[in-house]
Amino acid sequence: MKIKISQREQIMLIFVVAFLIVALFGIFVVMPKMNQISDLRNQQESENQKLESAKVTLDRLKALKKDSPRIEAEIAKLRVKMPENPELPSLLIEINNISIKAGIDFITISPGNLSEQEGYKEIPLQITITGRFFDLIDFLYRIRAHEREIKVTGLSISAGPDGLPHLSVAIKASTFVLK
Repeated sequence: MKIKISQREQIMLIFVVAFLIVALFGIFVVMPKMNQISDLRNQQESENQKLESAKVTLDRLKALKKDSPRIEAEIAKLRVKMPENPELPSLLIEINNISIKAGIDFITISPGNLSEQEGYKEIPLQITITGRFFDLIDFLYRIRAHEREIKVTGLSISAGPDGLPHLSVAIKASTFVLK
């Protein structure tokens, strides 16, 4: 059986088949490639952001490298101010030497128990000194200027055991150690 199709129907059939071929080509070939291109663009954008972040980090690291001698010097100073080891015997000797240089007549030093804080430990000190007013002031200035961090938290002044002009001072202080 032979089907007769007119020329007009043949042209329409060719257009429909051509349209279906183009549509199927678009759906199965072009669309996946466009999605792939879109994914690659998104990936490229993400990588560009990572690259910019890495460039900023690199610039910061170069600046830190340039400043590293200064930073290392500051760290060394801070390690002296707050050592990792309490080194109480040497600290007590240093405080005693400060009192001798300041002309203090009598000194007693009683360290307390370590108390742990966030990132450091605190060692309370109870210092009692006896001397003349200006010698006591000199002692306090020397304590403040000491290379190790010593924080005076309390001060109590009374007449000395021999009476005035000698004074007796009870100092509450703290020193610190890194954890």
